[in-house]
Amino acid sequence: MGGGEGMGPIEATARALGNALYDDNLGEPVGQILVICGRNKKLANRLLAIDWKIPVQVFDYF
Repeated sequence: MGGGEGMGPIEATARALGNALYDDNLGEPVGQILVICGRNKKLANRLLAIDWKIPVQVFDYF
C-alpha cells in the first residue's frame, strides 16, 4: 500500500506481484491485486491494458 506521497514504480511493482501471485505448477492464481490510481489516468490505462494471469482490479478517481 502506498500513499499520497507516492510509493515508487507502481506498474513495475504490480507486474512483479502479478508474476509472483501466479503458480505455474498449479496453473492458477494464488492471489489478486487491487490498485487505486487516484487521478493518475495514464497509470490506470496502462494497468488495464495488461493481460494479467491473476485477478486485477484498477480503481481511479476520475
